[in-house]
Amino acid sequence: MKMEPHRPRLEIEHHWDEYNPPVFVSVPWYKSQRLLVFVFSLLISLVISLTYVFTQPAIFHSYASLLTVAKTAIDQRSSESDIQHVFIQKQILLGQELISETAKRLQSSKDIDSTLTIASIHQMLNVEAVENTNLVKMIAEGPNPTILPLLINTWLEVYLDSRKKDVSQSTSSITESLQQELNGLTVKIESKRHELDTYRKENNISSSQRDENEVLAHLKGLNDALNTATEEAVKAKARLQSVTYAINSGQAVVSEADTRTLSLLEVQAQILREQVADMDQRFTRQYIAMVPSLKIIPEKLEKLEAQIYDLRTSGKYVVLADAKQKYAAATQALKNIRNQLNAHNKQTAEFTTRFTKHEALQSDLKNLDTLSNETQDRLIKIEAKQVEKYPQVSVIEPAFLPQEPIRPNYIQDALIAIAGSILISLSLVWFVIFLNRKDEANTAINLSGVHLYNSGVAHKNALSNNQFQSLAQEQQNYALETPVTRGISNQDLDILLHASNDKSKQIITLLLSGLSLEEIASLNEEGINNDSNLINISGSSARNISLNPVLKIFFLEHNYCLAGDLNSPLTIEDLAAILHCSIVDAGLPESNKIDSAAIRLNYIIYLVTQGMRLSDLELVFGSIPPTELSSYSSYSPPVPGRPFKEINLLHPALNHLT
Repeated sequence: MKMEPHRPRLEIEHHWDEYNPPVFVSVPWYKSQRLLVFVFSLLISLVISLTYVFTQPAIFHSYASLLTVAKTAIDQRSSESDIQHVFIQKQILLGQELISETAKRLQSSKDIDSTLTIASIHQMLNVEAVENTNLVKMIAEGPNPTILPLLINTWLEVYLDSRKKDVSQSTSSITESLQQELNGLTVKIESKRHELDTYRKENNISSSQRDENEVLAHLKGLNDALNTATEEAVKAKARLQSVTYAINSGQAVVSEADTRTLSLLEVQAQILREQVADMDQRFTRQYIAMVPSLKIIPEKLEKLEAQIYDLRTSGKYVVLADAKQKYAAATQALKNIRNQLNAHNKQTAEFTTRFTKHEALQSDLKNLDTLSNETQDRLIKIEAKQVEKYPQVSVIEPAFLPQEPIRPNYIQDALIAIAGSILISLSLVWFVIFLNRKDEANTAINLSGVHLYNSGVAHKNALSNNQFQSLAQEQQNYALETPVTRGISNQDLDILLHASNDKSKQIITLLLSGLSLEEIASLNEEGINNDSNLINISGSSARNISLNPVLKIFFLEHNYCLAGDLNSPLTIEDLAAILHCSIVDAGLPESNKIDSAAIRLNYIIYLVTQGMRLSDLELVFGSIPPTELSSYSSYSPPVPGRPFKEINLLHPALNHLT
């Protein structure tokens, strides 16, 4: 934020003419307009606010705690909180009927002289529910502490009487309603039971269980038989396929009855084969044929093998025929059962429809029985509890006589009033300053008149009044002259840096280091000393400028790139053209009015606003004409100039490039 230098307010005590020049005197601080406005506005605000604070009546607070349900018995578990019930009781407590009755009882009471109206009682009373409980707080607030406990207790008595009356009426009404409901349910149950019995007889439903009725039991038997027949058919088919495969493969196939016989014959044949083989090793065939005891063994083997062959041949046909017969029988049985099942399906479907209605009638009867039992249970419980004889609410904490008020906090409110009055007074002073700003600016112009009068006292007789004023105006214009160069904002400078290439960034960074375009054009790599972190500038404004970290990083990464083809130096026009291209690429508004001088002016303003001495600007920017140097005084803060070493020379816009 730009800070304007403070100037003392001046007043003119004599008329200004050519013989009596103006004499200006400073007004003492204790007579200044700002102080007078502040003091008078503060006093008025304090009187009004503190009067309001300390004239407020003290408000006292009393309450009683009430349990809105019946107390739980010792051997029973506490009931859960019922938010809806608590809210209903709260509305009843604050209802017009209870408040009106409370007002009547207070007016008829002899203990106090109550002049409370229904409206005032409404304002004093409130009900708050205790979270997650069935408790409520009956609260009364007012300026008279003695009446609060009586008000709450009377209010509580009215509520208890009303609650007792409501419970009695509600119990009687509910009992009568439940009895009527129970009678109606009894009639409906008898009617529904008679309807169910009639339906059973008409549709031949012998059992309430679905599977125990004749039609469905027969259906179940057919389904079981179908499953068994299907299984037998599958087994018969598999047996037939295995026998056929064995016969085609040349395997021995015999019936189960001949299996043992065939096994015995094959064992005997194997023994005879071993004997024949043994004889062949010991004797010749001619010798065996000549010996009767040996000759009989081969003959037995031949007969035995012939018998085995006959048994195998005849057995496979027997087994095949048996397998075919069993498969045919199983297939026929399966077909017959399916036919019976198809014929029975229609009858089953009709029975299922009738039985479904039977189940619906049963369900209706069951629901009526359940509802009747529940209603009867409710009626029995209400009659057994006799709730009208026992209180359904309990006073946990009675009302008490308050000793201290709960509000207002006079000290706290007074402090707030004082703070608010100070803020109002300061705001009023600022408003007065805002309205008188133009007048103060005109008064400040007369300072040049004082200077001119002192400097031209020797020629006062030669100057007319018009000439004196003209010369004074010229002197002031000279003293307050501001630079005509249009500056660039920090935001636009950030945008320009981000839109620039390496060459443009080096140019802008050098401009923000104090160099002009002429000095940048004459700069070369020899003038950059990385070891000492200095830039050596020659010419009419020879000086050494600190090499800031951003510029040093640029030179280390990209070297000094401000050169044309074949490393020829760029002219001032080339540098200005590169900078202008970047300004256009950045899309800045009024880009044709932004140039190197605008960037240089931004850097000068940045240094001056830090408190840099105007005379120290030449250490950074070189020689500056006195008139231009004087024009920067408007940016200087109203404090003594800071030493050069305390000034931060790095422009904030360059921080984003590191």
